[in-house]
Amino acid sequence: MALTPNTLVLQRDRLRLLLQEPTALYWTNAQLNQYINEAQLNVAVGAVPSRVSGLEFPLLASEAFTASVVDQELYSLPPNFYALRTVRMKQTSTATYQEMPQVDIEYARVHPRTSAPTAEAYFLWGESGTYQLGMYPAFNTATATIWATYWRTPTEMTSDPDVLQLPLELHVANTYLAAHKAWLERSHQLESEAMLNMFIAEYTAYMVFITRTQINSKRAIMVGTIGDTDTERTLY
Repeated sequence: MALTPNTLVLQRDRLRLLLQEPTALYWTNAQLNQYINEAQLNVAVGAVPSRVSGLEFPLLASEAFTASVVDQELYSLPPNFYALRTVRMKQTSTATYQEMPQVDIEYARVHPRTSAPTAEAYFLWGESGTYQLGMYPAFNTATATIWATYWRTPTEMTSDPDVLQLPLELHVANTYLAAHKAWLERSHQLESEAMLNMFIAEYTAYMVFITRTQINSKRAIMVGTIGDTDTERTLY
């Protein structure tokens, strides 16, 4: 037995207990999987009910990098991008990474710059699902490396053994939020409110713990070293 409901099937089993439906009658497994995935997305990016205001922040960190392309201003961010953490660049493979400041997209458009050996700043362009990282100015060489660390969205769980990507302290809270969504869509206000209150209590308690002990910061910092040969985390 797992110490937490850390897989899709364990999340679903616990959710059925909260919904008082041990076997499928009203809710199919596919519907419950959807609520579980929606809840994980909400918790992962910090988009949770406003009554826990002040504790919401993204939880899942990742990184991506690419070589500069001559005169290319915009680089597409990975599909799981949610929000930027830091952007760094180095002019050559042997140079040291330097953190880049952010410039407003309007400033970059009003004050265009010709390409140069190094970019002085970056900007963010686009909308959800199509975000791009802009270099200001664009590089005029192909020897630089751009490296971005960012908060990401979780990967959708589709198979029963798929593992929840949230910190283990929030696995139970995720089931409460999923149950809130399920009861709410069925218009059971009392049950929905009860599950929401349980979620808020669980989430608040453990987010205070995570924040106080800086658990998430340490996990984010230790997401991995800069891997210039890693082809799975790339800007393009």
